[in-house]
Amino acid sequence: MASNANISTTGYDAQLVDSYPPLLNCGICTLILRDAMHGCINHVFCKACIIKHIECGIKTDGNVMCPGGCNIVINPAKEAHDVECLNEQVECIYYDIGCKKELRRKDIHPHEQTNHAEHTRLIYQSLTNSNNQIKALEQENVTLKQENDGTKQENYSLKKDAIVMKQEFVVMKEEIVLLKQENSASKKKYEGKVNILKNDISQLKQFVQNNKTEFEVVKNEISKVRSDISKTSDKIDVATNEVMLMKSEEKLKNIDSLKKKLNMTSSLHANVSLITTKITKITT
Repeated sequence: MASNANISTTGYDAQLVDSYPPLLNCGICTLILRDAMHGCINHVFCKACIIKHIECGIKTDGNVMCPGGCNIVINPAKEAHDVECLNEQVECIYYDIGCKKELRRKDIHPHEQTNHAEHTRLIYQSLTNSNNQIKALEQENVTLKQENDGTKQENYSLKKDAIVMKQEFVVMKEEIVLLKQENSASKKKYEGKVNILKNDISQLKQFVQNNKTEFEVVKNEISKVRSDISKTSDKIDVATNEVMLMKSEEKLKNIDSLKKKLNMTSSLHANVSLITTKITKITT
């Protein structure tokens, strides 16, 4: 079996994370699983923990039971081979920071020695990136703090505004109570006036109803008077015509008399002319 000097002896410290499910606990060291390996089909343990458990079992009686309490016998040779097979393809331990090599387990150590400088550069680059990320996070934290301070100030202003609005609301509520009281008093006052007006209107309606008959009588009388006036006007027109006719006849009589007088005057004038003619003859 290959040496296990480079394998960690326990799982991850639970303080590294805020919370995690219980199934991630190693059944041996009870910490968070590191390089998880199956002891049997139902139980998982840290790689270092299960190797140590297998080695202890081989040294004692050769039988290795699953430490999960299921009483299943683990094949030490198979499990040890599965854990530490030198021909297994594994990733370089610096795989996560940029060395993407996949080698047989037995070639890992020579690879680390040969590429020490490259691994150091990757570590430095990773640290630089981490520092940049830390600075960015610090800057973001400063920005968030400033925003938080601004938010606090805004909340303080909003709180002050809320207090002022609450005071104004109390004043408005008091004013509404006063207005309701005044409205109630005004309502009672105008209700009395309205009742008086309603009573007056009712009396007027009764008065109109009572005088409606008299109005009809007067209307009929006015119609009769108008009819009488129309008849009288016709009579007056007839009388006027008779008077004018009489006057016309009288004027005609006067005209005839004048005509007669004119005729008589004409005869006399003719006689005068004859006499004048005779006298002239006699004198000559």
